[in-house]
Amino acid sequence: MSLLIRSCTTKGIQKINLQGPTSLVHKSQPPLELPYDEVKFLNNRLCFTVELLNKQYNNSITETLLHLCWGDIDNSKFFLGELTFSLGMRTGWSQNQKDILKNIRAILLMSDGLEHERMEMVCELDKWTQTDRNSQPENVEKNNLLYLAYKNMNERAWYSLAILYYLSESCENPRILDYLDRYKEKLVWIKDVYE
Repeated sequence: MSLLIRSCTTKGIQKINLQGPTSLVHKSQPPLELPYDEVKFLNNRLCFTVELLNKQYNNSITETLLHLCWGDIDNSKFFLGELTFSLGMRTGWSQNQKDILKNIRAILLMSDGLEHERMEMVCELDKWTQTDRNSQPENVEKNNLLYLAYKNMNERAWYSLAILYYLSESCENPRILDYLDRYKEKLVWIKDVYE
């Protein structure tokens, strides 16, 4: 399935007129548009989150996600939302959670001009308000990475550290680092996790 999807041109590729890192679309051949009616089953919680994410991880899942999210803010929103939702639903730490974080990081590291929007989807720092360091964040969706790290920093610090570690690896992208730097005053609580 991954090979078939990645051999097709997506709305995102057409929008930014640039092929993504996992695209198998050949420039010498006429583009074959991805028939969204045929793959829309991926864009629902039952198929993607319950079935696909609970299977053993393999690179084809990541490659497919990167292809579908490349230049496409709607697909990015759906898949990042489902990945963070799935991460928040798990109580223990497993290889599956590491794989979910690897997929999130891979999507965040794409350089297609949507880096800030994607970081906002998983962190919501523009909505993050706290009266002081020790107060509960307000106005934040419960399925974002920083909230998950914040919520678990006392009882499951290792969980918070893992989320922050994968998120920090996304800072390889200078646009993401810029994004986080704009909100550094809202991130002072992270020091508490490391202490």
